[in-house]
Amino acid sequence: MILLKRLGSIFLTAGGWFITAVRTMLDLIGWSTAPDDVHVFGRRIDQLLDLVFLAPWWLPWVFAFFSTGFLMWVSWPRESRGGITSHWKGDARETRDPVAQTEELQNKIVRPADLKLVAFIDDIYPIAHDLSELHIDAMGDRSAIWKQYFLDGLATDYFEMMQEELRHVSSAYEPLRKLIQRHKVYDTIFEFEDRIASKINAVATALAPVREKAGHLSNRFDEASLSIVAADIANFQQTIGRLRILVGREFLGCLADARRNEMARTV
Repeated sequence: MILLKRLGSIFLTAGGWFITAVRTMLDLIGWSTAPDDVHVFGRRIDQLLDLVFLAPWWLPWVFAFFSTGFLMWVSWPRESRGGITSHWKGDARETRDPVAQTEELQNKIVRPADLKLVAFIDDIYPIAHDLSELHIDAMGDRSAIWKQYFLDGLATDYFEMMQEELRHVSSAYEPLRKLIQRHKVYDTIFEFEDRIASKINAVATALAPVREKAGHLSNRFDEASLSIVAADIANFQQTIGRLRILVGREFLGCLADARRNEMARTV
């Protein structure tokens, strides 16, 4: 519909200016030879020329300016309610948030895979896997036998064993931490550096109340006195479990997803 309006306005404008030009030339040159010319030319378009001759001098100008204004109005871009509307059918666009448009554009941009990120993940994944499956799991398994140690008067040995397990976990985490530190540019992975370190420290902190209460009992326990430290031991074991979930599920899952997404870009 808009296209038909444009075409109609173009022909209307051309006709208006043609009539105006003919009438103006007659006014400027004169009417001396007009009758003879009209007699010859009038055989074909006598009606058109009669209209030109009989029209007042100002009417062609009004018609020309009106048609030109109509063409400008049809062609001028306009903003309709709810968004900017294009004049071409099927090209209507809604006004949207510039931030949302930028994010949509970025999502549509297809970039190649970041092979450096893939290589980085390949380096740290085995370290993180061993940290979870070997060291953290071993610490969790050994923490479960606390009752036998306490009843046998070996509470001190239990604490030393847990401290040793914590040192193994910290030592296994150190090369992973250094690799993450060298690749701070990957924010999604780098944020785990502090989270894992905090969870390791939380395990050591959770063991402190057990050690303190055992010291008050001279590290001697029977079935009745085990209840004094049972809640603290349970909290200690839950802290180890949260560390295991963070490393074995969340961190390794993040690495797997990131690598999968990057490799999908190579297809």
